[in-house]
Amino acid sequence: MSRTTPSRVRYATVALALTFIASTACATGSVGDAVRDVANAPSDAAPSGDRQPERRAPSQHQTQQKRPSQHPELPTRYAQLLADTDLAPLDERGAVAEPEQLTIGDGQAVAPAGPGSLKDPSTTEVFDVDVFEQNIKDTLTDETVGFAYAIGESGQLARQGGVGLARTSADGEPVPQSATKDITVASVSKPITTVAALRVLTDKGIDVDDPIGPWLPGTWEQGEGVAEITFEQLMTHTSGLRQNYETATGKGGKVTAAYENIKIAVEQDLGSTSPYYANMNFGIFRIMLPKMLLDTEVPGYDFSVPLADQWDELTAEIFNDHMAGLFASVGVTGSCAPSDPDQTVLYRFPHDGASGWQTESYVAGCGGYGYYLSANDLTAFFSHLRYTDELLSPATRDLMRDGKLGLQTVSGERGTYYGHGGAWGISTGAMTSCVLSFPIHVDASLVINSSGGDYGSTCGVLAKAFDNAWVPEG
Repeated sequence: MSRTTPSRVRYATVALALTFIASTACATGSVGDAVRDVANAPSDAAPSGDRQPERRAPSQHQTQQKRPSQHPELPTRYAQLLADTDLAPLDERGAVAEPEQLTIGDGQAVAPAGPGSLKDPSTTEVFDVDVFEQNIKDTLTDETVGFAYAIGESGQLARQGGVGLARTSADGEPVPQSATKDITVASVSKPITTVAALRVLTDKGIDVDDPIGPWLPGTWEQGEGVAEITFEQLMTHTSGLRQNYETATGKGGKVTAAYENIKIAVEQDLGSTSPYYANMNFGIFRIMLPKMLLDTEVPGYDFSVPLADQWDELTAEIFNDHMAGLFASVGVTGSCAPSDPDQTVLYRFPHDGASGWQTESYVAGCGGYGYYLSANDLTAFFSHLRYTDELLSPATRDLMRDGKLGLQTVSGERGTYYGHGGAWGISTGAMTSCVLSFPIHVDASLVINSSGGDYGSTCGVLAKAFDNAWVPEG
C-alpha cells in the first residue's frame, strides 16, 4: 500500500487496520492508507465557563478527608489540579466569553453505519470516489474563501485536499487551505462529546436512561424535576434545560453553554421537555464527566467542599485532559483551543478584502461546540468509531446510532446518512462543517472557513455529491 508522507502526522502509526494516516494536504487530494494501533485509556479534562458559585466553608474534618494527599489513587494530574488553590480564572488562561452576536447553526449529525460495501447491491451502479471528490470541488470552488475535505473508504483515507485559502493577505501572509489544518468544528463537537460520555457511562455502569442528578455540582440547587433528567434526554435535546434558561432569563436564541448559564437552567423547576436544540445539553457533560471520573473512583469525594469556588476551572482542566487523551487514543490531535501557529481565519463570502475572524479558546463552553480538528482528524475519528471497537463497543455503537444520541440523519437517494454539521460565526466571518457516514463503507468530512456562497448546507453538499457519484458498473 502506498502512503503519502505528511508534514504534520495526524494519525499515529501503530497496529490497527481500518484507520487513517494524515497526508500532506494538497489542492487535488491524495490517496493514503494506514494501519495504526490505538491506546485504550483516555485522560480527562474539560472546558467550562463563567463565574463560580459561592463557596461553602468546609469543616476541618471535611478538608482533611478531601485533600488529594488523602487519595493516592487519584491520577497525578488531577491531584496536582486539586492541590492548586489558586487556579487562574478561565478568561486569564485564554478561554474567551461567548460573543453576544455569535450565531450557531445545528446541522445534520453522525453515527456508525451498518454492514455495507463499496457496491450498492440494489443497483448495477457502483460508487466512484473520484466522482464524489470532484462533485465536492465543483460545488464549492469559487463559492468559498477556502474549504477542506477528507473521504474514507472502509476506514482507509481515500481522498483528501484543500482548496482556496485558510488565511488571506488581509490577515498576514496568505496560508493555503489544507485537510490537515485545524479549524473549530462547531456542532460536529456534539457526537464527539457523546462518544466520550458513553464511554464513561459504560465504564461506570451508568445507563443512558439513568438520572443526571447525582453528577451535578454539589453546590448547585436543583429545581424540581431537574435531577430526573436522563443522559439520553440530554443527548437527544429533550432535557428542557434550554427552556428553563430562557424562562429564567427572558433570553431566547442565546448561546447557553457557559458554566453559569447551565447553573441557571439547573436551578429552575423543570418545564417543557419537548425537543429543543441546545448546546447546553452537551456543554453540561464537561461539568459532569469529571465528577463521574473522580467521585466513582474515590468514594465520597465531593468537589463542592472545599473547592466550590474553583469548580468551573477544575472541571475545565479535567475535561480537556480527558478529551485530549480520547483524541490521542485514535491518533487524532484535538483540543478546545487553537494550537496551529498559522491558524485558520473565518471570512464572509464574497470576500471583500476585509480581515476575518480569528477564533479563540472555547474552554469555557466546550462540549456542544468548540473542538479544533482538521478534516482528516474528523474522518479519522468517525471511521474509528464505525470500523473498530476502540471508541465504543458494538452494542453501545448501535445504541448511539439507533437512538440518534448526539446524531441526526440525512435522507439521501441511497438511504439514511448519519452525521452532524455545524456553523459558527459573527459579522466578520463564519464557518460551516459536516461529517457524514453513508450506507456503504464511505465516510466524509467537510469544513468551510467562510459563509455566504451559493451551495446550501454543508451536509447537503456532501449528501448531494455522494448521491451523484454513482456510475454504471464496468
